[in-house]
Amino acid sequence: MNKIKKCACAYLLYVFLVPIILITTASCSIRKMAVNSVSDMLAPGIEAEEEEGGGAMFAFTSENDPELVSDAFPVILKVYEVMMFENPEHSELAVMTGQLYVMYGNAFLQGPAEMYPPNMIKEQNHQYKRASNFFKRGRSYSLNALEMRHEGFHEAVFETGGEARSLMLETMEIEDTGALFWAASGALADFSLNPLDAEAIDAVEGSVAMMEKAAELYPEYFNGIIWETLFTFYSAAPDFMGGGIEKAEAAYEKAVEINGGSASLYTAYAKNLCVPAQDSAGFEEALNKALAIDPDENESSRLMTVLAQERAAWLLENKGIFFLE
Repeated sequence: MNKIKKCACAYLLYVFLVPIILITTASCSIRKMAVNSVSDMLAPGIEAEEEEGGGAMFAFTSENDPELVSDAFPVILKVYEVMMFENPEHSELAVMTGQLYVMYGNAFLQGPAEMYPPNMIKEQNHQYKRASNFFKRGRSYSLNALEMRHEGFHEAVFETGGEARSLMLETMEIEDTGALFWAASGALADFSLNPLDAEAIDAVEGSVAMMEKAAELYPEYFNGIIWETLFTFYSAAPDFMGGGIEKAEAAYEKAVEINGGSASLYTAYAKNLCVPAQDSAGFEEALNKALAIDPDENESSRLMTVLAQERAAWLLENKGIFFLE
């Protein structure tokens, strides 16, 4: 890491760590006020989506250097966990902690590991195991937030199911979108790595219902990420698990309608639809669309664009792995 990057990383950690230090040295009454104030700052809630700058997450999602974020992320994750120990009833903080764990597992563990060469299978499996652990943590934090707001949520959605699940999901409001999405996203990401694990399988039906409810409540959340995730699931899962090509195509169109077509969406399209169909021309076309996007056009999703373009470039370079030509 060069000197400039070290300074930037140190500053980012300073911003997150100083409030924690102040909290631990304050008196009891001031400490409680400080804990709530810092919690609100670190997890401003879904209303930050509508504000210029996008709230606390903008510091991550607007970055154009994934390595910088990757270096800072582990410490920041633990900062959020420290705050959860200090303020365990702050539901938005629970959602944000869950979100960060899912994002880190996807962007900096599973994603890079998928591009490891065949001679690194041991290292790849190790990273997949770590990613699965992080997805489980993210799901747990986000589910805890839903349980705080709606007592009996877990039992209704995952244990009772059926009418009880439908009735519980009917009570959800737009403020629950983030918790619904990140809990479901963590569960489905874990299932993608452990498709034969009984616990992961058991969580699929309820998680898909949660994500579909989130898409109904706030389809534009996080620049259409819900519909992109639904596309990925629908295109990979069999019909009996709630997947299917028709559903995938509809989700793809909805995502394009919301964000105009993102680098991550085009990359997922190439991998999930073009490879199974052995559509070589469609594969290249979709990946070239991903690479043609200017990351600076949308600052709030710049990091995701850069990461998706790295993957798109790798897929093009390694096309021979996926096609029989």
